[in-house]
Amino acid sequence: MVSGIVFGGVEELKMGEVLEERITRREMIRQSGIWLSAILPFELEAQHNPRAAFVRGTPYNVDSLPVVQISKERYVPTDKENLIVKERLRILERIAGKTPALKGTYQQLFVKFEPDKNFAASLIREAKKSISDLVRFLGSPYISMPHVSFSVPGNADEVRINNANPFLIYLVAELKVERYAEYSIEGVKGPVLIKFGYSSAGESFRSWIISKSQEGIDIFQNETRPIFYPTTKDIAKLVDIPPAEVLHQLVAPYTLMYAKAAVRPLKSISDAEYNLINSILPREEPFVHALVYLWRKEYLRKVGLKQEDIEQSTGFLKHDPKYAGTIELSRHIERIGVQRAIEMYVKNPDALFKGITN
Repeated sequence: MVSGIVFGGVEELKMGEVLEERITRREMIRQSGIWLSAILPFELEAQHNPRAAFVRGTPYNVDSLPVVQISKERYVPTDKENLIVKERLRILERIAGKTPALKGTYQQLFVKFEPDKNFAASLIREAKKSISDLVRFLGSPYISMPHVSFSVPGNADEVRINNANPFLIYLVAELKVERYAEYSIEGVKGPVLIKFGYSSAGESFRSWIISKSQEGIDIFQNETRPIFYPTTKDIAKLVDIPPAEVLHQLVAPYTLMYAKAAVRPLKSISDAEYNLINSILPREEPFVHALVYLWRKEYLRKVGLKQEDIEQSTGFLKHDPKYAGTIELSRHIERIGVQRAIEMYVKNPDALFKGITN
């Protein structure tokens, strides 16, 4: 999932070099005989039972792990999010008897760090397979296999947000992205927060700059951001998240290309910002997940999921407004073909989305 639009730099609470986890079976065996005894039975079990690769070998009480804040940044809400804020603001005004003053809208990222390196290594192996399989399934000259790196950070110093490799995947036990509007009220000590957005699924972030010149409005991607992959999920989501988030990064240049053309004739930066967050970026979400939806039906069977489990795991596509039109678009893509749909997203996205509810 692309986490909306943010502007400016991230206020990183702790910074440090990325600790990359490039774990392979040979490296583990070479480093220690303990690794050999720890990993081989797990890998053998996974060969006979594909689901085993997505199950922790050692039980951990993830609820007891500390929550760590990674970043806080300015965030621009969508129309749907603004409606939530306005409704809750009316209630706040009635209670306070005064009109609150808006100080800003923000997005915060919290994580719990993954304690089980063996489990993380297993998920990394499976993620490499699923990402490769999705690229093969798409079979498009516009989608090339990227060089994906993986990291299993143990603390905030090992997480880098600003100008990170967009194909760097951080594995964390849990992820929470929280969005809120901050208000001040006369006579009330401290800020008053109205929360309007929450996510705990995989996330890929982007930062944009909108500028105006004599040639018109233009949009630039300000900096690249990494992907966050929460490991405490059901098997279907553990399979889905890495290829889906990588695909978001792969189509990002085409989304930006469309955005540049769409906002150039607009009159103001505020008009461009509005169109970007309410019309342009929301198209990428159903497009990516429609492609993943078509791919995953066969792939999830390979990891031992039954048909009813597969269908149940797609409930969020039908009920979350963020993914409105995904199932409808997937049927359209099935009719015209995956390669044709990708070409249309690159060259003529308006035609691709014509008649699709968004």
